[in-house]
Amino acid sequence: TAEPNAALLRWFEGEMERRGIEVRLDTPMDADAITSAGFDAVFVATGARWLRPEVPGADLDHVQTVDALGAWLESEAGGPSERGRSFVVIGGDRAGIALAGVARSRGAEVTVLEPSGVFAAANGLVGRWRYVHEAQQAGIRLVGQATLRGVDPVSVHWSDAEGVLRAADADRVIVSSGATPDTVLARHLVDRGIAARALGDCFSIGLVEGAMQRAAELVLDL
Repeated sequence: TAEPNAALLRWFEGEMERRGIEVRLDTPMDADAITSAGFDAVFVATGARWLRPEVPGADLDHVQTVDALGAWLESEAGGPSERGRSFVVIGGDRAGIALAGVARSRGAEVTVLEPSGVFAAANGLVGRWRYVHEAQQAGIRLVGQATLRGVDPVSVHWSDAEGVLRAADADRVIVSSGATPDTVLARHLVDRGIAARALGDCFSIGLVEGAMQRAAELVLDL
């Protein structure tokens, strides 16, 4: 987790403890369990799903979407060495830059491909400059205006702004673009007559700021 988000998470954890909010981890809650619990209000924050790009080779085993990286990210503090390996991150948004930073900190050579010319756009101008500067200082290769063409077992292929075909070695490919709201649980609850309220990325892809704004709006509307 990037430090600004980590600090925010620590604040939330402290506030929940101070206010006596019960937190249950490792507690699967499907539509049946939620219905039988008889809650007065239900907020659904199941996040987003990341889709694989529609290019040849996107279904290969070494291509992973953000939501499949849990175990790899959880070991961040003393994570496995990636020295001598090459990573390609598809999508230069804030998540893509952060994941590239984790891989680079473990010794991997990292290339980030972004279809636009702007990296970490959600951070705003000043935050974007910081993310880009820190990534470049760490030795991460940032490639803008890159159109993904395909993936093979050892490399990723794209065309640049002039249409020239390029390639980069890739032992692992991380897809951080193409997020879509995961509305499955919210829809199942509504179908059962429960007025479930979706927030966060399962409502719309708004990242941390969007999730907090939506949560505030829903609470004030109760």
